[in-house]
Amino acid sequence: LSLTAIVFLERKCSVVALCNLLRYLAQKGPRFNFIKADCTVGTGSQGIDAADGTETIRFKSKNLTDAIANFRTGQTNVMISTRVLEEGIDIRSCNLIIKGNIPSTYSSYVQSRGRARMSPSLYIMLCPFTEMTAGQSKISAYRRIEKLLTDRLPSWKNIAPERTTMTMDITPDDVLPPYVVPTDMAVALIACQVLHERGELDDNLLPLTKDKVANLLELADEFEEYAANVPRKTGSSKKRRVYARCIAKALSEALPNPGQEFHIYLIEMDLVEPISEQSNPKKRKIINPKNTPYIFGLCTTKKFPPIPPFPVYQRQGKVIAKFKLYKEKMVLNADELEL
Repeated sequence: LSLTAIVFLERKCSVVALCNLLRYLAQKGPRFNFIKADCTVGTGSQGIDAADGTETIRFKSKNLTDAIANFRTGQTNVMISTRVLEEGIDIRSCNLIIKGNIPSTYSSYVQSRGRARMSPSLYIMLCPFTEMTAGQSKISAYRRIEKLLTDRLPSWKNIAPERTTMTMDITPDDVLPPYVVPTDMAVALIACQVLHERGELDDNLLPLTKDKVANLLELADEFEEYAANVPRKTGSSKKRRVYARCIAKALSEALPNPGQEFHIYLIEMDLVEPISEQSNPKKRKIINPKNTPYIFGLCTTKKFPPIPPFPVYQRQGKVIAKFKLYKEKMVLNADELEL
């Protein structure tokens, strides 16, 4: 019987550490080379803080969907995970489930145990020796709850002592009442009448196409500017809408003149989420603006109101920008402003 196992742990750093340990053992000799371990702690890669807070473990975790796909196809047979795999995700049947602690709730107990669907299978819960009494008490409570539910809920088995066979003549009227189809047709006819009155259907009860709508719009002068856009697909480069541009009051008529006081603001930018390799097929070099020796500045005679940092999505990824007051009440002459 081949091994198919899931290990549930509480801490993300423990998940990564155990996965690395199993991979190390699988490479060291034939005794453990049957182990093909993988792990997931969520939907993507992230930094995982160590338990003592002294260091940060960096682990490139696969996307949750990819990790489950590899586990389902048999490329991996041991999955170490947090509670993210306990419920709501369809995975292959397992013959070994190891819970790194006593489940804190009955729901967690049922969900994790339900992953052991193969026959035969094992469900193992680990517990410190000092917490053995409390753990056994919890498990006993969960079993009492399970027995109570199975006693109260109806069984799926037929427990009737005797069975009776009956033969019935099923006529078409019993399967589909005769008034259902005419009713649907009557409702459809009323719907067509309403759509025709509102101009959505033509005299042949056919829906108006985009070309017909465009021709109708071209007849009206007030809709002339929109008529050309009707046949175009929304979201394409040719589908454009014009909006009025507005300029903030803090930036309106704010250019400094010679001899006039003004303020200097720095525009600090930091690349926080670079694009992935899949989104960069041309392998363009990604540069963080924060690491360059240059920075954008802005001279204005008006002070800005408090502006929180805001994201800007550029070609290289997500950039956080913020304004920082560098110097205030500066005065320059005409020659200095020309520079």
